Amino acid sequence: MRIPLLALALAGLVTLPATAATLIDKPPDLGPYWHPLSNSPSDTRIYASDFLAPEDDTTVDALGTWLLAYAGGPTFAVIDFEIWATDPNTGGPDFDNVIAWTGTMQTDDPTLRLYTMDVIGGPAILNPGDRYWFVANCYDQGDPSYGSYQVGAHTQNSVYQDNGTFWYANYPEQGYFDGQGLTPQMAFQVSLIPAPGALALLGLAGLARRRRR
Repeated sequence: MRIPLLALALAGLVTLPATAATLIDKPPDLGPYWHPLSNSPSDTRIYASDFLAPEDDTTVDALGTWLLAYAGGPTFAVIDFEIWATDPNTGGPDFDNVIAWTGTMQTDDPTLRLYTMDVIGGPAILNPGDRYWFVANCYDQGDPSYGSYQVGAHTQNSVYQDNGTFWYANYPEQGYFDGQGLTPQMAFQVSLIPAPGALALLGLAGLARRRRR
């Protein structure tokens, strides 16, 4: 009995072809810049920088930013990386619409380095062309006495021409960003892969090509 190709693909019995991810890469071309980022009430708890979702790959796979252990060690703030939607009222990051998030990390490295973590939560699928926010979040994570970070800065519009800006929140519990529409941007990376349905279609297309040979 012949098993339909679609059934094989959906059952996971056919290996789908690997596809390259899209990397939104805004490196720290201005070096260490924004600080201090930590869970301390005297510091800033949330940093955010925006980007436009690409037209092809729309599933968030991994997130990263450049951090430098800045002040208050030897134990430094606990941080995670997130993707937030845009608030239709403010045009900034939406506290109530967190789309994806990673696990947490800490570092005591006093040099500016890229740290990347895989996404572990949320549906993490973006709408092509919509504006989203990369968020570095220390709020309510770890002891408030832990040391803070400095993050890298990226020249606005140096590559992507997306009019990107930097926002920060000192008191996230109030649902308000103290700093809005600032430049330069925070340096960050967002790795995206095709949506699950697109992967299945790519796999079926590959099988069909092989079958016609």
